[in-house]
Amino acid sequence: MDGKTNEEGLFHIREEEYKKATTEGHYMPLFRRVEKIQTIMEDIINYQNFEREQENRFKDLQRGLYNSFFNMTILELLIVCATAGYSVWSLRKFFVKKAIY
Repeated sequence: MDGKTNEEGLFHIREEEYKKATTEGHYMPLFRRVEKIQTIMEDIINYQNFEREQENRFKDLQRGLYNSFFNMTILELLIVCATAGYSVWSLRKFFVKKAIY
């Protein structure tokens, strides 16, 4: 046998090995790994969406709390001003009565 036929024979054997290696069964571990990675990626994306929703909810609650504090502060200022005005008016009235009598 010469070297040429021997090389052709080896190529033929390797071609059969490659065909066997490329069957779908050999790709199944890769497919399972890709599916596992895809599932993990979907979980990560879902968690990020959940975190984003929670952050938006927190921001809305924080805005509501800020508005409540602002409204309460304005109400307290009005009450203090009204009380101070009444005190000045009643004290003036009191001193006017005392000055007359």
